[in-house]
Amino acid sequence: MKSVEERVKEIISQVFNVRVEDLKDDTNFVIDLRAKSADIVELLALLEDEFKIEIPLAEAIRNRTVGDAWKYVERKISSK
Repeated sequence: MKSVEERVKEIISQVFNVRVEDLKDDTNFVIDLRAKSADIVELLALLEDEFKIEIPLAEAIRNRTVGDAWKYVERKISSK
């Protein structure tokens, strides 16, 4: 079974069309991946569906890097 980190990175790579190997914890969604609003909405939907969690938009905005994202998802899963 894949870790939360691995699965989140796979989903991010799918949304932004980048290789998983190129995603580091400090990869910034806006600066490095040039994320647009539609990208973030798609990412949220995929993460919510994959992990059966809800991610408020305000939280998504606070999570600026790949590392922030997978750690947030991990915390949400742990608190279920």
